[in-house]
Amino acid sequence: MPEKILVVDDDVDTLRLVGLMLQRQGYQIVAASNGHQALLLAQSENPDLILLDSTNSLVRAQLEHYKHLTPEKLRLRLLRLFQALVKSLEANSCESITKFMEKTSDERFESGYELHEVQTAVNIMEECLWKKISEFVYRDQQISAMKQITCILAKAKEALANEYSLLSTEYLSE
Repeated sequence: MPEKILVVDDDVDTLRLVGLMLQRQGYQIVAASNGHQALLLAQSENPDLILLDSTNSLVRAQLEHYKHLTPEKLRLRLLRLFQALVKSLEANSCESITKFMEKTSDERFESGYELHEVQTAVNIMEECLWKKISEFVYRDQQISAMKQITCILAKAKEALANEYSLLSTEYLSE
């Protein structure tokens, strides 16, 4: 019987991603979105391990075009990237993340964002996920989990760079 892990986080998307990663590693997952729920599930499910606050909020680097955004708007943008990552993991395909990044590239390019600013935002999320994987995934399974995240986000960064290159070429030829 696989080990049972109780994952507690108030962010549903975080619960989904962490749960998916752990399920792929062979664990049985029980999820709670608040402390009360966690206490009830801890008593009724008797988990082998409890993960509290599986991810912290992401902190942005001091990037020029991101400074004027409210914390809620920053969170929303990262949430959309996170959701595209989860969809790609669930589908075992990079199509969702690639389409998302192409659309995001168009929006950011038109708003004057530099490529490095958007790439840095993706890198911040990736580093946060690596940290959480190293904290919460058993050592012998960390490489596999990190590889999945890294491969999908590499496709995202590739799509971003390709789209920026295309847009720059079009802009310069006008």
